[in-house]
Amino acid sequence: MTENSTNLPQQLVGSVDCGVFMLMYALHLVLDAPFDFTACDLPLIRRWWCFILLENFAVERTKAFTKGALESVNETQSSEEEPLIKRDLHTAVKWLHQHRQLFRGAVSEPHFLEMEEEDQSRALQDIIDAVETEDLILAKEPFIFIFQFRDDMELFTQKCRDKMKLKVNCIFNESV
Repeated sequence: MTENSTNLPQQLVGSVDCGVFMLMYALHLVLDAPFDFTACDLPLIRRWWCFILLENFAVERTKAFTKGALESVNETQSSEEEPLIKRDLHTAVKWLHQHRQLFRGAVSEPHFLEMEEEDQSRALQDIIDAVETEDLILAKEPFIFIFQFRDDMELFTQKCRDKMKLKVNCIFNESV
């Protein structure tokens, strides 16, 4: 390492950013790049890492559930069965409403659920097309929960994704 450890970016006292700092230290070491980030950059860095991870590691899973979702949308209009992605979003929103007191900040629900049926079908097709071209960021936008605080997002993720096994996407944006 060419830099003195006293010149390394430092996380704030009491911060829970150690994982992000570790990722950034590793990235900069591997790339032999200067450590030119600060604790103030972390909201943008977290968002960047989310996009990188979603873009590179969620592709196969997304292909599977969005393909099935679109097929069930296109099957018949009389079918009682909702697309998997829509059902998971409804379940997650219901859980969110029942447990709202656990969150300290604002939460924006996916606007996919407010769309007309034709627009929902188009959004599902857009995400399938995006998976094939590997350009998921914009296509996932209608399906994303946006949290004001990271700890709220982590609680939601732990309960909905990890415990309930729902296929939902979320980010946090302190300006919500």
